[in-house]
Amino acid sequence: MRTLTLNKDKFHLPSSWNELTREQLLRIGELAMTNRTPADYKLKLFLKVTNLRVEQHKEVMIDGEPHFYLCSVNRHVHLVSLAALSEVIEALDWMFVKEENAENTERFVLSSRLTRNLIGDIKTPDGVWTGPADYLTNLSTAEYIRAEISFYKYHESQREEYLNALVATLWRPYAENQASTDNRIEFDDGAVASRAIAVRQVPHDVCNAILFFYSGSRNALRMKFRHSNESKGEKSSEKDIVMQFLRMINGLAENDVTKHEAIRKAPLMDTLVTIDELARQQKELELKMKKK
Repeated sequence: MRTLTLNKDKFHLPSSWNELTREQLLRIGELAMTNRTPADYKLKLFLKVTNLRVEQHKEVMIDGEPHFYLCSVNRHVHLVSLAALSEVIEALDWMFVKEENAENTERFVLSSRLTRNLIGDIKTPDGVWTGPADYLTNLSTAEYIRAEISFYKYHESQREEYLNALVATLWRPYAENQASTDNRIEFDDGAVASRAIAVRQVPHDVCNAILFFYSGSRNALRMKFRHSNESKGEKSSEKDIVMQFLRMINGLAENDVTKHEAIRKAPLMDTLVTIDELARQQKELELKMKKK
């Protein structure tokens, strides 16, 4: 956390995605539905985090520079210059990454590094649903496969139905007999489509917050299990990603189809550790072969 002091008022600004509150995350999810510049995005979040509001007064010009009145919740009014305000909101740069496009011009893109489940329970027409643990540690392999396919389809098309499917995969009703590691009912791939219909009634900011959580967690997993990701090329189509997962399951089963179902039900972390170790061993073998 970073501390900002305006006169006698102190405000605490998050310095990473994991330091956000649920309310702040939902505000980011709300802003994600609008087309804003990074500066405007950060300003809106800054006002949300600090509970400051811009007074409806015309800006004041001091030494040729515009100043604005900001009012805090305790009704303290602060006169802040535009330059100072621009400098302060730079403390929220961690929300963005810099990218270069085909024209070699830079742009800042919102990029989640959130690995904490800040969303909690969500209300749906089918009751209250709960989500996975931080860092996706209690996902099954089958659940991860469905989530990845839905995530990929949404990334490629931006169609809401695929985001709804992602939410319906990760968030599910409470189990009657809750386990110590997972309170959700067991994952059923065949039920995702019908549950995705119920997700249509879930507020968009909540769905976007879940998207940020999944995106940030999968990025962390890709960093943790580097060997299994180094050999993967860019996914070019929906057919490609489905085939990749089919081959992954078959490879872990050693071409024994009777083992496929057990692998799908296996904890995701166990599967990723196995894949990563196999990839590391394969890489070592290829290096030895090159030396010979």
